[in-house]
Amino acid sequence: ATACCCDAGTTSPVSERGGSHGAHGRRIVGASAVQRRGTTPRRKAPHNDRMLRNCCTWVPWPHTGSISGSISSRNSSAPPTSSLQMRYAVQGGSTQGRSVRLCLRLLRSPLRYYGGPLLSRDVDSMRPYAAGCFLLTQPVTLANLSVGSYALVAQLRDSGETLSNATSFFAVSPSLEDETTRGDTADDFAASYEWQSVREGQSVPSGLEVQLSLDGSHRRSARIPPTWRLQLFLGEGLGFLRTDVLRDTRVREVLAAAEAQAAAAALRHHLDGAHKACFSLFAGSDWLDAESTVESAQLFSRRGQLHVRRRPT
Repeated sequence: ATACCCDAGTTSPVSERGGSHGAHGRRIVGASAVQRRGTTPRRKAPHNDRMLRNCCTWVPWPHTGSISGSISSRNSSAPPTSSLQMRYAVQGGSTQGRSVRLCLRLLRSPLRYYGGPLLSRDVDSMRPYAAGCFLLTQPVTLANLSVGSYALVAQLRDSGETLSNATSFFAVSPSLEDETTRGDTADDFAASYEWQSVREGQSVPSGLEVQLSLDGSHRRSARIPPTWRLQLFLGEGLGFLRTDVLRDTRVREVLAAAEAQAAAAALRHHLDGAHKACFSLFAGSDWLDAESTVESAQLFSRRGQLHVRRRPT
């Protein structure tokens, strides 16, 4: 048997970086096929079109007899944001005319951004959020969804059959007005040596110090550690330089440590000429001034681009 879900009444279809308004000023992002009341449904996923046209029935919003609140949330403290209604239609198998129940599991992970909200399809990174079982003829309402990425997994109960295409992915994001005022700050966190607040959905680079609030607000602050370890590959046979740096450490001090390690490695491994190596430091193709500091050259945020080049002696 094949299951599909039709979402109706609160949003219109969007791309994986887009979105449209849902209830309470929120947006529901990336649903398979969604309809705004009084409009013609449009679809953004062509590979799902045939399945959706064949098996889905649009459900009016609001729908009399809908079972809003029948899914037991495991996060009852989540603020009410958006509600999404859907109806499942099952093709194939032997479910017709039988009182088969459809059991749903809703999984959630934090919403991430990169030039807009990103739709996650990584089920393994999500945690259980809500669950419930319903008759196939019942419309289902997912009520009070907080901001996040979701996977809705369907399973037939009492039928002995297995569903294919039984997982739907969508996300709930802040309203367009919220994103306009937020600007680009919801993308990767811009690290500095001072404590800064981390907004919901921001990606925090590894290696930062992070503080969590203890007042139940789940607020986070992060900064670059006062001392952190810089790693540079010096070349074949010379190995890696690993040295602790401060925000005011000069690039020339890093280069001096690299040259001293190269000289020691060259003597140890009998490498001709390597003991006289002189280096310059680059971030990608950008040459870094030897008098600049670790902070002014932004070495922490450019760690993945740093490399040394030998200068002629």
